[in-house]
Amino acid sequence: MNRTHQMLAVGVAGLTVMGLSQLAHAQSSVTLYGTIDAGLTYVNNQQVARPDGGVSGKSLWSMTTGNLAPAAFGIRGTEDLGGGTSAIFNLQNYFLVNNGAMFQANNLFDATAMVGLKSEKWGQLTLGRQFDSYTNAVAPFAVSNNWAGPFGAHFGDIDNLNAAFNLNNSVQYQSPAFYGLSVGGTFSLGNQAGAFATNRAWALGTTYQLGGLSLGAGYLSLRNPLDAALGGQAGYIGELSCGQSPASYCGLHDADELRTFGLGGSYAFGDLLVSGTLTRAKLLASRYLTATGGPVSDVRFDTVELGGLYNVTPAVQLGLAYAYTRADIRATDSGTNIHKISIGGIYNLSKRTQLYATGNFEKMSGAGLGINPVTGSFENYAQLAYLGTSNSSTQLQVSVGIKHTF
Repeated sequence: MNRTHQMLAVGVAGLTVMGLSQLAHAQSSVTLYGTIDAGLTYVNNQQVARPDGGVSGKSLWSMTTGNLAPAAFGIRGTEDLGGGTSAIFNLQNYFLVNNGAMFQANNLFDATAMVGLKSEKWGQLTLGRQFDSYTNAVAPFAVSNNWAGPFGAHFGDIDNLNAAFNLNNSVQYQSPAFYGLSVGGTFSLGNQAGAFATNRAWALGTTYQLGGLSLGAGYLSLRNPLDAALGGQAGYIGELSCGQSPASYCGLHDADELRTFGLGGSYAFGDLLVSGTLTRAKLLASRYLTATGGPVSDVRFDTVELGGLYNVTPAVQLGLAYAYTRADIRATDSGTNIHKISIGGIYNLSKRTQLYATGNFEKMSGAGLGINPVTGSFENYAQLAYLGTSNSSTQLQVSVGIKHTF
């Protein structure tokens, strides 16, 4: 009996070792993560509708969410398949801290819902709803994604550097870094029977890093941007939201195609990080003017941004940036100048909790891009991202709040 027990113990031990070996070979992990950001925001001028159909401007104090970074909750995971290959997934939802609502109604994972494979040798291939390769390559250099907050995005985020939209039904590949260089591509299917080009999108992006130098470049083409990526007139979630009332610019994205090209870079000079972006976004055959009887027209936005972030101490950071956008409506041969100054201060209470103060000021001049709802004439109506349109050529936003990541 003793020998039998010994043999049984040896067998059990052997099976246990084999099982542990297999578990070690096929390890998996699931991580819950997210950001909670809320604060108070002051806006000096925001349009209010009048009974006669016109608009007036009023100041606004409000509790707002995502002032420094979008509030989000996510689940991501990985499973080791062996040979340097893993199965991966990521599910991420944006939400509003001030009332607990979803950022985009009826979309549980509006930010990301993807699954794929990742190889140390061959790179990463993913499928689902995800941010495109152009945005992934250039967006990290925009100050709105670092310290100025979404209010600091370029006008309307037409160039998508603040990720106003992501792509459904997309297939994306990202190569491993080779001497600091990585390339990627995204293709989004429109899922329209007999109309392969409808709602279709594709993007290319490349990044390079060497020491304190980082560079990115990319191109994005998106057919029918209003319906394909922004939920149509009723569900528009972009920075020029049709959900705002009054809404001066929501019709711009009602176009045949959006084409965007961008460059970005940053360099660290000790405690000072200098960054810059250059983008050109073109809306082909925009129906923006048709609401007042005007023609269909291409609308182009050229934007340059330069910013700096200085580490005063390990706990304190200060940022300053300037962005200039030139908007041109081809049919009217008119141009509008959009100037934006962003400032920000961050105090790190810990690695995961920050207190912040941000300010963004926008000034418009030139022919005017907004349309007066009564006269139909062009007006210089400033509009910072995510805010209602100003009733003047300027708009100022100041926010203070707290951000916690987990």
